[in-house]
Amino acid sequence: MAALPTFNPLLTYTTVVDIFGKVYAYQNSVYYDAQGNAWSSLPPSLNGYAAPSLPVGAMTSTYTFATLPGSGTLGQTVFVSDVGLAGTSFVWTGTVWEPSAGIISLAQSATPYVVAPNATWNNTTGAFTLGTALPTTYAGAWVYFSGVGVNSSTGGPAASGLYWCIFSSATVGQAYTNSTASTQLTTTAGTMIQTINTNLNLVTVSVQGGLMGANGSLRVFSSNSTTNSGGTKLLTLLHGGATAGTFYTAANSVFGRGLIMLHNRGVASQLAGPPTGGTSGSQFAGVTTTILPYYGTVNTAVTQSCVIAGQIAVATDFIVMESYTFELLK
Repeated sequence: MAALPTFNPLLTYTTVVDIFGKVYAYQNSVYYDAQGNAWSSLPPSLNGYAAPSLPVGAMTSTYTFATLPGSGTLGQTVFVSDVGLAGTSFVWTGTVWEPSAGIISLAQSATPYVVAPNATWNNTTGAFTLGTALPTTYAGAWVYFSGVGVNSSTGGPAASGLYWCIFSSATVGQAYTNSTASTQLTTTAGTMIQTINTNLNLVTVSVQGGLMGANGSLRVFSSNSTTNSGGTKLLTLLHGGATAGTFYTAANSVFGRGLIMLHNRGVASQLAGPPTGGTSGSQFAGVTTTILPYYGTVNTAVTQSCVIAGQIAVATDFIVMESYTFELLK
């Protein structure tokens, strides 16, 4: 008999108490007891008899993706603790372990990530004023600033990078060393000149080697706000260091969103994806210019990083990545 799904503390269960006072958590026709056993039907104790020493089905084991056994029993389900937002159930198909739901949420967030426009640092404790107003007053955001001395900047933090910021208006904010806002960022008072025409890494998601398999797909969604100006503003997906697609951005617009999908083509190091030139790669409409699809050779059998990077061409412009989602489909 195939093993039953493991208990997942993140799900909502119905509490069932038998006549002896024994408590079970119930969901989807499976009963879980406090001893770590799973039942495919009402245990005998519910009918007034003591439960047998062995359950109908045993709770499945927990592994990391790297420690998954080489094989299992057909239909066996195990819990992999280091894949997905809070772990993922995998089932043995007879030849390979596959996610039970067919889809894995690798990462998602609605926390803003900002490539800041030029700014003025007002003091040595992280207070700043942006030269161009953002779309709204963000309660908290990760903001990329160039470090002092970079691009002839006379003010800023010691090193370029992302810093947690809390805004009091669309231009005025306070930078901190971490997202708990416990320590103000040490800065040099002066002017920051933002880096242009260069990918600035905003979000990095690691995809374990072998997770995509020979025919899996990676799906990445992003939404972004930008300055309403003619300057080029890009959000780019980098997979294993290679440019794998560009999310929708456009001159003289204030909002964009895009979807990029990468597909393995029967081999772990042969990928197909949307065009990487211009902005057409993330659109649902047909491409009217001569732009070839992305043909990747990144080896997904080994762990690779997926990065969303922002780039502006004019230092007074900005990009705000409002949200993102990384999903793996099998």
